[in-house]
Amino acid sequence: QPLHTLHQCGPEWGPEGLSEEPPRYAKLMHCFRHAGWKLSATWRKAMRPSEERKAFKAVIRSPQWTAFMDAYRRFIREEVAPLCGD
Repeated sequence: QPLHTLHQCGPEWGPEGLSEEPPRYAKLMHCFRHAGWKLSATWRKAMRPSEERKAFKAVIRSPQWTAFMDAYRRFIREEVAPLCGD
């Protein structure tokens, strides 16, 4: 489900409103749980602390995260640091 449509559904949709495959980043699962969504067994299992650690490590090794962090560091170095006198 696209991120821009999340506000259009709610807990009454139940587990069928969420994909069977949990998101890679566990904090997103926590958000759904705290918002009252009923989570499937697959999602609940993925929220266990050991699984969360594995998922976080997978996120920080992903090419998307690496590209984001490279762009962020470049922004800080080229735009922010000069304004701070560094």
